[in-house]
Amino acid sequence: MWRNELASRLKRTLLIWLAVYPTVLTVVSVFGSYFKQWPLPLRVMGATLIIVPIVVNISAPLVELLVSAVWRPAANDRQGPVDPE
Repeated sequence: MWRNELASRLKRTLLIWLAVYPTVLTVVSVFGSYFKQWPLPLRVMGATLIIVPIVVNISAPLVELLVSAVWRPAANDRQGPVDPE
């Protein structure tokens, strides 16, 4: 039972990372030069004010949609042929 729980947590962690990493990379690439002169706490606050809404409203739902579109057909293939009774 704990293995299922661990697998579920690891899968969720991977999905969140798949949403966060490209978003952070993009925001830092685009806005990094604007935040360069700011003190570190303000740079982090400015970046998170941009990143968190994007991840919550765009990236995470998009990753979940894409992953479910890939996993659903794969799960159906593993079930084997359906008996047409």
